Amino acid sequence: MRVSVRLANLGNPVMPNQVGASQVIRFATFEVDLQAQELRKAGLRLKLTGQPFQVLAILLEQPGTVVTREALQKRLWPDISLTSITI
Repeated sequence: MRVSVRLANLGNPVMPNQVGASQVIRFATFEVDLQAQELRKAGLRLKLTGQPFQVLAILLEQPGTVVTREALQKRLWPDISLTSITI
C-alpha cells in the first residue's frame, strides 16, 4: 500500500534555490517556511506542527512523486518498527 498526496491541483511548488535560499516553498496560495516550520495560506499562519509538518515537508521535497509509507517511516521513525496497523 502506498501513501500519496497530490499537490498537482494546487500548482507546482516553487522550490528555494540551493545556495542562500530562505527555505520557503510556495504553491497556490500556500507558503511553507521550512526553517521556521510554518505554513501560511494567503499570508495567514496555519497551525501545523510536529509530525504533520514533517510529512508535508517530506512530500514537498519530492514534488510529483509518490512517497511510500516505508519512506515516511524511515524519515520519521527510523528506529521504530511499525506495522500496517499502526500507520
